[in-house]
Amino acid sequence: MMAAMGRFNDDLAAAELLIMAAGLTPSSQGKRIAFDGSARTARDGPFTPAGELVAGFWPWDVKDMDEAVEWVKRCPNPMAGPSEIEIRPLA
Repeated sequence: MMAAMGRFNDDLAAAELLIMAAGLTPSSQGKRIAFDGSARTARDGPFTPAGELVAGFWPWDVKDMDEAVEWVKRCPNPMAGPSEIEIRPLA
C-alpha cells in the first residue's frame, strides 16, 4: 500500500496539483482543548473513536471539487479494508 500511495503522490506532483502531503502522529501524542465560555480545559490523547480521526492531509491545487473527486477516485485504498477519504475546500 505504501508503494502504491507513493506512486499516487508522484502522479499528483507530476500533474502539479500536490502542495504537500503529511501524516499526523497518533492521537495518543495529541491534546484537545475544550472551550466553555471563558474556561479552557486541556485533555491528553488518545482520542476515540480512532476510526473518526484525521490521519493525514494533502492540500491540492485543483480547479474545483469535481477534479478533486476524480483524483481521489484514483487513490489507492489507504486501509486494508473498507475506508473513506473526506475532501473539503479550504476556507
